[in-house]
Amino acid sequence: MEEAHKHVTLKHNNIRNSGEHMVTGEKQGAVFVAGATGYVGGRLVPRLLEQGYPVRTLTRAPQKLETRPWAQHPNFYCTEGDILDRTALTHILSGCSSAYFLVNSVDNPGYAR
Repeated sequence: MEEAHKHVTLKHNNIRNSGEHMVTGEKQGAVFVAGATGYVGGRLVPRLLEQGYPVRTLTRAPQKLETRPWAQHPNFYCTEGDILDRTALTHILSGCSSAYFLVNSVDNPGYAR
């Protein structure tokens, strides 16, 4: 059974509902990054934002992004969810020009099921 995805609004209101920006007239296509809370993703996202790309993320733990300086960027959009949720993943990927999947299964032994 697929879980319903939920959009995130954190206390600083810096990680916003990505659904608002799914189809826009952006100059550059949005880039999706799965694993933005990790080591590589946490370094890739600010570089993409510096280059002018809108960045979308789907994360199980959006609170981990609250302290990242780039989470304040106006072109950064985060949705709480899991990449195993086909509906959420399809929704957030809509309109993206590229995607980076930087996730691992270290914390979830049942991931390979």
